[in-house]
Amino acid sequence: MNNIYRPLFKLLIILTLFLGNNSFICAQSISDSIENQLLYWKPKLEYAFMKTFSSSHEFSACQVFQCLDYDLAEIAQIRRITPFPASLTVELDGIEEAYLPLKSGDNSVSSQTRVLKFKKLDVICDKVHYFDMEIERVTFGFPDSIIEYDYLDKGRLKFASASKIELLVKVSENDILSVLNLYPKAKALSKVRVSLIPNQCQSKGRVKLGILVAEFKIKGSIKQVSPKQVDFICSKLTINGIPQPRAFIKTIMSYINPVFDSSKIWINLNVSSMNIIDKYVLTNAIINKKENKNAN
Repeated sequence: MNNIYRPLFKLLIILTLFLGNNSFICAQSISDSIENQLLYWKPKLEYAFMKTFSSSHEFSACQVFQCLDYDLAEIAQIRRITPFPASLTVELDGIEEAYLPLKSGDNSVSSQTRVLKFKKLDVICDKVHYFDMEIERVTFGFPDSIIEYDYLDKGRLKFASASKIELLVKVSENDILSVLNLYPKAKALSKVRVSLIPNQCQSKGRVKLGILVAEFKIKGSIKQVSPKQVDFICSKLTINGIPQPRAFIKTIMSYINPVFDSSKIWINLNVSSMNIIDKYVLTNAIINKKENKNAN
């Protein structure tokens, strides 16, 4: 019996080795194909995003806010928040080619658009300009997004689908000081210094009070009141070395807070977290689809 089955065993062993090696080769081939796709599209994405983020026209024409259901009047305001980064890099994963029908129910080849689907698409921008403010780093995330193939292949961006925009904003001590240039009343301040340590912000400088100039020191932290509001919580305020009473601090804070309030802007922006680390404030936020305020 052993002699009868021995050739069969040999055949099974040979087939196992052959098929096993071919499975490895197939898996390796698929892996190489995905890697080649990433290598091909990464520089094209970086070029296209740099072109888009450096032009108000291209930024408003890339269709991402249309995918999030914002209207034309709101999209016209996008020009004001064009990032204009000094440089950027792209991180991506899970890329897939597909075809989308141009018209519902029409699946003919002539009525389809060739697209690229991205599971992960992060655009890391350095030295982003926001009005007169420069922000150290902003990462724009476009998870599960779809971009038209032909546009991207020619160095432009046109989103076919986007569910949200994830933001990771890294603001430095110098960035915070530059915010003062946006407020006319801040001209009363001089020699201002800001120090950020984990969970705490400290600032000192001089403030002009009529014909007098006083030195101030302030210490505190930030508190997320809601997804749309963040307040500054002052733990100590001294003027010319004299600690100020809580009632006075509360009055001052009523003029300052909220330090962040997205409820008054047209973008549906929610803050997930805002934390003070060494020398920086890190904010995680999401631009969601437009809210239907008329919905019951």
